[in-house]
Amino acid sequence: MPYQLLTSLIYWFILLSDTPPVTLLAAKGYHPVVCTNPQQAVEVVYGLGNQIYYTYSSDQGRTYTPAEVVDTLTDLFLVAQRRPQIASSQQTTLILALNKAGNIFAYVRDKQTGQWTKRISVSDQPDVAKEGFVSVAAGPGNMFYAVWNDLRGNAKNKVVGAWSVDGGKTWSANQVLYQSPDGPICPCCSPSVAIEGKHVYITFRNALAGSRDIHLLTSSDGGQHFGQPQKLGIGTWKLEGCPMDGGGVAVASPGQIITAWRRENRIYVAEPGKPEREVAQGGKNVALASNASGNYIVWQADGKVWAITPGHPVPVSLGSGAFPRVAALPHSAVCVWETENGLLATTLK
Repeated sequence: MPYQLLTSLIYWFILLSDTPPVTLLAAKGYHPVVCTNPQQAVEVVYGLGNQIYYTYSSDQGRTYTPAEVVDTLTDLFLVAQRRPQIASSQQTTLILALNKAGNIFAYVRDKQTGQWTKRISVSDQPDVAKEGFVSVAAGPGNMFYAVWNDLRGNAKNKVVGAWSVDGGKTWSANQVLYQSPDGPICPCCSPSVAIEGKHVYITFRNALAGSRDIHLLTSSDGGQHFGQPQKLGIGTWKLEGCPMDGGGVAVASPGQIITAWRRENRIYVAEPGKPEREVAQGGKNVALASNASGNYIVWQADGKVWAITPGHPVPVSLGSGAFPRVAALPHSAVCVWETENGLLATTLK
């Protein structure tokens, strides 16, 4: 379909619906991920074939730059939520990507020059991240923390992490943060990470005593040491299999952590140590962002992308699509997702 025709169709769809206005990020592409940075810019990474693309918005998501190719990575992992990830500090933008052999690579963009580094190894053993899941968050200064599912040592998936204090150019030795006593953690569910000062928060789906529940790991020293994992919510999900759905974690306010995740066919939000709260029936592939206004929760169900925003607890459809991701600005959030006709973005109030 010609680009101009597709743009026109999207424009008329907006006029005839109650959904927020959408922007076409790319006519072709898969699995976009969005972040925001201290300059209140919006940055997006996505893939197409073996190519990693990057685009950004300096006007809080109203317009985006033409996408640029960051790298061509042979056998780029780009399927079923396995995708490049992005985070941004005051000085640098960091993209992490995996190949299907199970190796994690970093790409660092200097914000002064706009130039990207060549690929940098993050995983310090070869072929250990074969499930293809990694998450990354920016911390104070030019610090980043990455976490992923890793097979090292015993060929059983476990939670492994590493940090960088120079914007992603060099990485610490990889650390095993948790191994389920029953064997692997839930292998096909992505971990998530959020940072507040020296506190690093990681959520992952465990496989423990026949249940597949979301657990939280917490560090108070920048990710160098973590305590024991804490199960989130009161209920449990007895499941002989992997739901392929990891959920998300965010800092809602100083010292307040919020999580969103799926159990069976329901979407929940929960704070550590408190009962979970159901927010929607049906859905999967949950993502979460938070700011002073409240929480922004997005997911997919029935071939559409749905959102809950601060002050509006009833889910609203953003249109057809799948695999949404969301990132918070000071008074809004930006959601990106994948459709059959391209990648879309919208601003949630």
